[in-house]
Amino acid sequence: MLILGVLAGILTYLYYFFFAPLNISPFAEESPRADIAVVAGDYNAGNIDQAIVNAEMLVAGDSKSVPALLALASSYAQKGSISYNEAEYGTKAINTANLVFAAAPTPSQASEAYRIIGYSNEIMERYAEAQNNYDKAIELNPKNSQAYSNKGHAYHLQGDVAAAGIWYGKALALDPKNEHALVNEARLLIRLNKLPEAREILNILFNTSSNRMFLADGYQLLAVMLMDQARPDDAGARLSFEKALSYNRNLSQAWAMLGFVKLRLLAASSGTDEAMRNEMKSIYADLGEALAINPKQASAYYVASLLANIVGDKTKEAELKKLALEAIPEDITLGADEKEALRKEINAKFINVNLSPKK
Repeated sequence: MLILGVLAGILTYLYYFFFAPLNISPFAEESPRADIAVVAGDYNAGNIDQAIVNAEMLVAGDSKSVPALLALASSYAQKGSISYNEAEYGTKAINTANLVFAAAPTPSQASEAYRIIGYSNEIMERYAEAQNNYDKAIELNPKNSQAYSNKGHAYHLQGDVAAAGIWYGKALALDPKNEHALVNEARLLIRLNKLPEAREILNILFNTSSNRMFLADGYQLLAVMLMDQARPDDAGARLSFEKALSYNRNLSQAWAMLGFVKLRLLAASSGTDEAMRNEMKSIYADLGEALAINPKQASAYYVASLLANIVGDKTKEAELKKLALEAIPEDITLGADEKEALRKEINAKFINVNLSPKK
């Protein structure tokens, strides 16, 4: 049997939590407006481009509307996070959120503006500025649970898991259903190998959330847990990745990992030649989806190189490994430690198992 376990361990810690969505709370008002609700609906469904279009129309109609400005700033920040274009949309989000302060915001609205500015700096890896703005958000509104969660997230991105856990805990103490905090607390528990506790947190998310982006993140985490546990459940992981993608198809890592878990299942199978050929085509299709979303998704190139290796195509394997190594420095879904771990894994020798269909 081909052993394909190391990549699962590496990807348990991948920083795809760059894409954890912002909480929808900045879209709410004391008396909710129908037009803001439309933007919120698109945002929650993952239709960020449409949310931006509608929010821009609202701001064009009333440039002093604080709810419209917050909705637009939030949508810009989320677009920057998921589109691999952090600088452009992060800057737009900051500029839009800054307009809130001249439009007579309430303290809670000003708190949200600072939080969005913080998140926008965070996706651009300006962590000191992010933390400074999160602190301002919390000072203005100590009940802003999302600001606590974002602050924890910034610590998490910098590798300070102890501080991250403290701030996620504060967020959940204020709002036990805070989706952002639930997803990131689960990810932190997985990193600490506290899998039962992580599963409990994910169950809360699955039972309380209707936000498709958060549910997609949650099922991605569940899938990686299933792959990386002492007795891997690759079949369950495959179903979980497929469920994550049913909620949000724009997850490059989920596509890459779906291809990887299919490869593990294929390596352990004894199917017919035709079935194996069809599964290989399916794996290549998954990896193609990953790279169409993020051309710098190093893990997708690496999984493709594994497939080339096991079918005996050494030339293609070498080409794909080279592409994977070249992609690593620009792959924003990887933290520094994960980049180094994946680089070492790619440079390691493969186990030679030929799964080429018989002629």
